[in-house]
Amino acid sequence: MSKINVGLFPYWEMETEQLIQELESLLESILRSSRPEGYALIFLGDPDPQRASQILTNALGNVTLKLLEERWDLSGEPSCSVVAGLNPWQWERLIPQLNYRYPLKRERFPRGLRPAVQKLPVLLQAF
Repeated sequence: MSKINVGLFPYWEMETEQLIQELESLLESILRSSRPEGYALIFLGDPDPQRASQILTNALGNVTLKLLEERWDLSGEPSCSVVAGLNPWQWERLIPQLNYRYPLKRERFPRGLRPAVQKLPVLLQAF
């Protein structure tokens, strides 16, 4: 894991465009930060990790294109992982490794772990 591990718990069934816009905001902030490679974004991929990966790829592609058009130096990028199929015990072990969570308008938390996830500090913008 990286120095700044951020958990995201999207509700992937929501409107795709709205979710992409929310993710683009975070991704752009990280890519414009002084050390984008210092971030690891951990996405809950349940119930459909393929859809999650596709949406994430679209959001990252949109932001990358925008920054390239602005001639922004994209020498580093965050690590992005879609995690699916973990049981509650595995999530209990993963959550303490997260430094932050990034809040979204609609979220889905691992079963029984909402209180633990919501105790994580909130990342509103990259450093």
